[in-house]
Amino acid sequence: MDDAGKAESARLPELVNWKCVRMVPWHLLAPLVGDEHATVSDATGTSKVSAELTLVRTKGGDLIVAGGEVFVPTVDFGVPRLLAAHALSHGEELSGSRP
Repeated sequence: MDDAGKAESARLPELVNWKCVRMVPWHLLAPLVGDEHATVSDATGTSKVSAELTLVRTKGGDLIVAGGEVFVPTVDFGVPRLLAAHALSHGEELSGSRP
């Protein structure tokens, strides 16, 4: 799968009653990335989903920010490395620390 296909598969899935979307906290993704996440570019756009939730679009896929924490939404626990890198970069920026 090319990079565009990987990013598209990492987008927030359609939210329907019968689909369980798991939210992986950003700090759990560090083993997938190593030290590379420090150079990942920032978000390409954001959308307010509700008063508590923000959807953050990145080149690697979508992130969710809730309560000041960054999460990667997934249905199958498949988190592409680039998306994990974006989550770590964004999470570190919000928290001011590394996992």
